[in-house]
Amino acid sequence: MASLVPVLRKISPEAPRKAAEQFGRLAWPFFGLAVFTGIWSVFEIDLDTVSSGYNAALGIKLLVVAASGGAALLHSNTQSAAIRGITGGLALLSGVVAMYVGVLLVA
Repeated sequence: MASLVPVLRKISPEAPRKAAEQFGRLAWPFFGLAVFTGIWSVFEIDLDTVSSGYNAALGIKLLVVAASGGAALLHSNTQSAAIRGITGGLALLSGVVAMYVGVLLVA
């Protein structure tokens, strides 16, 4: 979405906001689905039989997913351009870290 902002601004000053609202209508339900399936998969694993490293990585992943969702929520609901920039960056960074740790968990 961030890569589209310069192009959308050329179309209209309101275009980035409208595109972000539409993106949010699609993204939030899928974020919820990802959280739901993540919780489901935790219940499918016998955590007593996995290593302490796996449990630590799982805990880290849960924290960065929560950070990603919290930062995205703040990003969506603020009027401050500075806070939107900071929280957008945090949401992106924590989302990438969550994906990386998720890959480590299945490797």
